Amino acid sequence: MSIQYERDDDRQIVVIALDGAMPSIEDIRKLFQRRRAESVWHYGALYDLRRMTGRPSFDYLRDLVANAASFVPHGQTRGPVVFLTADSVLYGIAASFVAFEGAKANIQVFREIGPAEVWLSDEIRRASIDGTKS
Repeated sequence: MSIQYERDDDRQIVVIALDGAMPSIEDIRKLFQRRRAESVWHYGALYDLRRMTGRPSFDYLRDLVANAASFVPHGQTRGPVVFLTADSVLYGIAASFVAFEGAKANIQVFREIGPAEVWLSDEIRRASIDGTKS
């Protein structure tokens, strides 16, 4: 399993590409720790799962969001999150999760990079206009 982490300060986006086996919750927690240490929790996050093998369960995704919530610095809001996958089963799992978590977090799932980037940029722009961080 490989995790690539790219931060784009101009666009306020962090792109996390997962390649190979599905990461453990602990691996993901390390990503959350890094984002908090870099003070970019309010940035948008794009999780590119197109090269990941394995499929997370609904409970795995719920645990990720619960873990993420514990890393949100006081006074900040978590930035919008995109899951990007071409796998139809994973898309279905992620879409179900998004429907479940939608009221608590600004999360979407996409099959193609173009629409995912447009949505993420729009959400970041909307947050800056509204005077919030997401």
